[in-house]
Amino acid sequence: MQYIYLLICYVLGSIPVGLLVGYAAGVDVREHGSGNIGFTNVLRVCGKSWGIPVLILDMAKGFAPVFFLSGVLLEGGEYSALWAAIGGVVAVLGHNFPVWLKFKGGKGVATGAGVLAALMPVPFVIGLGIWIALVVAFRYVSLGSMIGAFSVFVCQSIMTRDDFLGRDNIPSTIIAFSIWALVMISHRSNIKRLLAGEENKIGAKAKNAAETTTQESSESA
Repeated sequence: MQYIYLLICYVLGSIPVGLLVGYAAGVDVREHGSGNIGFTNVLRVCGKSWGIPVLILDMAKGFAPVFFLSGVLLEGGEYSALWAAIGGVVAVLGHNFPVWLKFKGGKGVATGAGVLAALMPVPFVIGLGIWIALVVAFRYVSLGSMIGAFSVFVCQSIMTRDDFLGRDNIPSTIIAFSIWALVMISHRSNIKRLLAGEENKIGAKAKNAAETTTQESSESA
């Protein structure tokens, strides 16, 4: 049953919400802006009324398998929490590498945030606050995403060390690290552009994707 659960997590994570919402708005987001199917590019290309639903649904792809489906599909016991957490990471992998799009998906920030919200709400809220502060201050979604994900891992590590809430949080700490690592890997090109001062800021006007074919996706989520 655990492997069926992981398969469902991947399938849910791999649903290309941003692409489908873009189609509903009459746009193939892969041909505009950064070409990424995540929340930020949809927001830039289609506007808030289309971008915000993508953010919510992409988060739900990570939250639902961990918070709801794990209780239905896993049998309980000592390792159920660990399997649920692994399922969250698999959902992020599905978002980043959807088989339907030849494994070219988003960057996993929103879906990863949904997983973290389900597993560790207190660190998630702290990380979300840091993400918001950085995006408002610097207008770089990528910077906020990377530091926000790292802050969740740090907070969860501190909670584990102090045996916060009186339970063993080591598996969740490993999952928090894994999600942060996936976010960092998917933002390699963003890191290069941040260091070069060439990263796109939120609110910049979208361009046709053909104008940026020499670059990798510059958006988060």
